[in-house]
Amino acid sequence: MADPDQTDNDVKETTSSNSESSQVVLTGPYLNAEGLLRRPLPKLKTGDFKKETVSYAPSITHRYQGDLAPWDTFKDEVRSFYKDPRTKAELQRCAKAPIYMDPAVESINSEAMTRETVQCGAEITVSGRYFHNALAVVTSIVRTLVVPAHGPSANPGFLPEELAFGDSWILDQEHRVRKQEPDIFLKLPIGGKDQVRLVGELKFCLTVNFTKMVDNHKIGNFEKLRAILGQLVNYMLGHKLKYAFISNYDETIFLQLDQRKAGQGEACIYFSDIIRYDDAVDESKEENISLRLALLYLIHKTCSPATADWCIPDHIDTKALKEDWITRESIFEDKSGTPYGHRAHPAADRIQAISNTLPTPQDLLVPPRTPQNMPAANFQVALRPRQPTGPQPQPSDRVLRSRDGQQ
Repeated sequence: MADPDQTDNDVKETTSSNSESSQVVLTGPYLNAEGLLRRPLPKLKTGDFKKETVSYAPSITHRYQGDLAPWDTFKDEVRSFYKDPRTKAELQRCAKAPIYMDPAVESINSEAMTRETVQCGAEITVSGRYFHNALAVVTSIVRTLVVPAHGPSANPGFLPEELAFGDSWILDQEHRVRKQEPDIFLKLPIGGKDQVRLVGELKFCLTVNFTKMVDNHKIGNFEKLRAILGQLVNYMLGHKLKYAFISNYDETIFLQLDQRKAGQGEACIYFSDIIRYDDAVDESKEENISLRLALLYLIHKTCSPATADWCIPDHIDTKALKEDWITRESIFEDKSGTPYGHRAHPAADRIQAISNTLPTPQDLLVPPRTPQNMPAANFQVALRPRQPTGPQPQPSDRVLRSRDGQQ
């Protein structure tokens, strides 16, 4: 059903006819940029835990042990951005531009692509759904708001003219940072060169529970939250970025690296309240924001030409911070038996790494190298039996007839 809190501008009725079959006319409601920003993400389709999914969270080898504090102002910042006259003006200018189907189309076809039909059993599938339902949608919103087809913008530079979300391979090879391969990059083409402005990391919602980790942190049990943030903070330091996010689709946490005491004190990682997939913008509930709106806010902040707005300043020694903040140790044991456990490599790289380590006859005398993303495995090599020397007894005529199927 349609969102009851939507304004009239959020849904646009459109019709289209097939030129080859003029009798067929399709009518349906569509969402514009603001309608999409206000709505929640669709609910994931998952099967029975362990029976139809991976069973355990992967091993975590990076632990964050630096200063950690709540980003208490995050939701207020996002709401202020949404109410900013510039944001409202851009959304209103494109109010008549449809971007995606409204779930109200389900009244016409209950099988329309507004509900999730892909079943998720591991992180790799969740990654695809997050890219489709969150990152691709926000990218289309930004593109709609910046193209001149819907009228000139009164706020040039408010959002980036070009942007791309993708995996770590989308960055030009010469700009990649060794051993820095997050699940998600936001890159902007600046002066003919790709610049990373935001990194993200994804986990599986049935094996990683951010709400429980944050709740434990509030009562003094810091271990799990620090463990899950270590990998992401390591990426922030490697790419010298102030902002990042980590998500299991159902829950997303945004991170900011800043200095205490209004930018004059020690460096600290601040983490936001959890933004859920089903959170929506509701004017009657002042505290509510949506995930897409939060992502749009971070895109706005990180597209600034002023590097101080998104880049860790030069006076902060990121190499020293990495030595002080990040420890390498195994936190959780990986019992999932899946090649998609450890996230140190992108999926394709992990599969190739596993394939390359399987023993072949030519490698029998060389112990196979265990990839870091796989649980240790004991390969039992069958030795070729030694060939006997000298004359050997020959099989009898009866044995030969038996082999040939003769009586």
